[in-house]
Amino acid sequence: MSENSVQKEKRNVERGFAFYDWGKSAFETSVSVAILPAWFTYLFLEANGLNVRIGSIEMTGDAVWSFAVSGAALLVALVSPSLGVLADRRRVKMWWLRILTYTGVVGTLLIAAAPFLPISTQWIWMMVMFVIANVGMNGAGVFYNALLPHLGEPEDMDRISNLAFAYGYLGGGLLLVFHLGLLIGTGYADWAMMFAIASSGVWWYVFALLTFRWVPEPEISNEMEPLGFVESTKLGVSEVIKTLSEVRRFKVLFLYMFAYFLFIDGINS
Repeated sequence: MSENSVQKEKRNVERGFAFYDWGKSAFETSVSVAILPAWFTYLFLEANGLNVRIGSIEMTGDAVWSFAVSGAALLVALVSPSLGVLADRRRVKMWWLRILTYTGVVGTLLIAAAPFLPISTQWIWMMVMFVIANVGMNGAGVFYNALLPHLGEPEDMDRISNLAFAYGYLGGGLLLVFHLGLLIGTGYADWAMMFAIASSGVWWYVFALLTFRWVPEPEISNEMEPLGFVESTKLGVSEVIKTLSEVRRFKVLFLYMFAYFLFIDGINS
């Protein structure tokens, strides 16, 4: 293979990696942040009024939505150790990235189907489908991030990572601007809400196809034997504990992790 062909293939791999961020950022901007929380609160209000009793607790729509977001995050946190082991030790990164992307995309498309249901169940459907879509997106992120070290030399990592971030902000931002213009222009019509959510899923899927086409499954020199979920979870938890015990030796890394924890919590809030 000529040097030009090698360089072209390398650029395609990097762009393929970045285009995944371009696509899935539409879910984060249009669905998770700008549109769905407000739409959910509106449908909750239509079905229940200001509050609904869940068990012995009176909860507002905003509170229920917060629990849904927290539940999705907790579910991802519980399975992440075993997913991390698979991502680092098995040649299954692209396979799992596909499966979890499809899960997230289908969940996103099904969110948009909520208005076809009785008014009393629309908010419940929307909440459940959001949890599924969010788990798909964050689970896919484990395997997506695990691809980065295999895309180039160590000195290339910052450049490739920055490229993906730039693609993500641009892709998610462009679609968000279009969605907000559509919603404002139609007076927040139901069909416009449905279209905005569904098109976010389609956007994610279409650009993920470029990733699946251009990014190969990385080679692993020390691939481990297949493990069951329980075994991989135990191994993952033990490695997390080991890593945390070693973080104290790297004060800058510990400070970064602590700062990021506060930063991302503020964004999610």
